[in-house]
Amino acid sequence: MKRVYRSIMLSGLLGLPGLAFADPSFNSYWSGSHFFIDATNSEQREFSCSVTYSFEYMDFGTKKLRSESGHFVVKAARKNGETIEPWRGNVLRLTGSWVQPVTVGGPNIQCS
Repeated sequence: MKRVYRSIMLSGLLGLPGLAFADPSFNSYWSGSHFFIDATNSEQREFSCSVTYSFEYMDFGTKKLRSESGHFVVKAARKNGETIEPWRGNVLRLTGSWVQPVTVGGPNIQCS
């Protein structure tokens, strides 16, 4: 019984509004043979992020796997009077001539 009570109490403490931090949100997608990651940041600070992901593609009838990693910066939101305008934009673009690419691992994004 004590374990349940501690878990409930701890989860209640972690849910306090002043303790939560919003990270940027991400949307990844393929457009033809190009891979993109877009971000939205509603905080007034930049984030430095790293990413890893894997994808499969066809190479003359043979399925191949490729892994990628990289770093990018998500720009800060701007304050316009009393309003905070979130920053939105593309943070990663991988161009190539891959045939039928499909993401199979990730993207795994870590920001600080």
